[in-house]
Amino acid sequence: MGPSRNAVLILALSLLSAITPLGIDMALPGFASLESDLGLAPGAGANTVSIFLLGFALGPLWFGPLSDHVGRKPVLYAGILLFSTGGLLCYLADSAWLFFAGRLLQGVGAGVCSSIPLAIVRDSFEGLQGRRVLTLITLVMGVAPIVAPVIGAAVVATLGWRHVFSILWMTGAVLLLFVILGLRETRVATTARNLSLRPMLAAYRTALGNRVFVGYGLANGFSVGCMFAFIASSPAVFMGRFGVPAATFGLIFAVIAAGIIVGATLNDRLLSRALPPAGVLAAALFGSLASALLLLVSALAGIATVTSTLALLVLNNLCSGMIRPNATHEAMQPLPHIAGSASALFRAVQMLLGAIAAAAVSTVAPAHALLAMAGVMSGTALVSLLMFWWVSVTRSSQDMSG
Repeated sequence: MGPSRNAVLILALSLLSAITPLGIDMALPGFASLESDLGLAPGAGANTVSIFLLGFALGPLWFGPLSDHVGRKPVLYAGILLFSTGGLLCYLADSAWLFFAGRLLQGVGAGVCSSIPLAIVRDSFEGLQGRRVLTLITLVMGVAPIVAPVIGAAVVATLGWRHVFSILWMTGAVLLLFVILGLRETRVATTARNLSLRPMLAAYRTALGNRVFVGYGLANGFSVGCMFAFIASSPAVFMGRFGVPAATFGLIFAVIAAGIIVGATLNDRLLSRALPPAGVLAAALFGSLASALLLLVSALAGIATVTSTLALLVLNNLCSGMIRPNATHEAMQPLPHIAGSASALFRAVQMLLGAIAAAAVSTVAPAHALLAMAGVMSGTALVSLLMFWWVSVTRSSQDMSG
């Protein structure tokens, strides 16, 4: 594959992966408005993040194995259409239940669009090249959380929260055209047998029986849970507790999200200098835990400010930008023969943990949002580090016995 074709492929995979942060973060500034219009309690807008993530977790579990059977592109078409249809439902919703249904459908589509790129990378790249491609995807994808809340805040202020979802619907339509014209198929469809439940479950059993996949998958999943604890509670923390206006909140969120780009860039530089990936990942996991614990201490001591909270969240996101590509690459390496199923399970676990973390912070009164956010972030960051330690010890034991 030539450099120009590689560039097109990486851009396409990055745009597909960016659907998720766009789908979540553009809606954040409109939480207060949609709560009022749909008759939801104050702070209940965070539940829409959990519903989106639940759909994200469930969708790939069927579509991932399907992509191993029929090819990657047809499944991507289905995912994009589901995402766009969900956006249209949210735009037209005249009740909370219809809106929630649209968000669930959007989540299913986003889950498909985010999991299949992992399988395509596994189909197309090996070793260090695969790790660096995942880092580049993380880097490009990191732009989405920066621009999404800024765009969302401007749309909410000028057109209202519903038009956020009309933009998401149109984004899906444009992305569908891009995938049709610019993305090549990397998995040859098989007609050897019909897709059934038994081989799907067998593929999932194979993945769950692989300790490397499980260990790195959980390390990544709890790290994502740490991030979504921040995302779901950020409106309540900054606009509620600190009294930041919606437009300013969009800029603050963009600055925090930029940490992912810095982290991904730093990760690529470190890998290009032949630093051991395990050491880079360990340092990032320790940094994530340290920043979350400092945030918790400042919340408990009552000394947290907008500036200190912003700085610690930027650091945490920087670490996330280093954790995700490394943990993802390590998890996917042992399972090339079931890359579609493995990527689906990987994303499902990731977003299920994200949904649980988002739901945990959304149950807390807005006055305690900062403490809840810091507590959940600290807990998930700790478990993420422990999962990395577990898989590292397991690998060392296997190497010694071998």
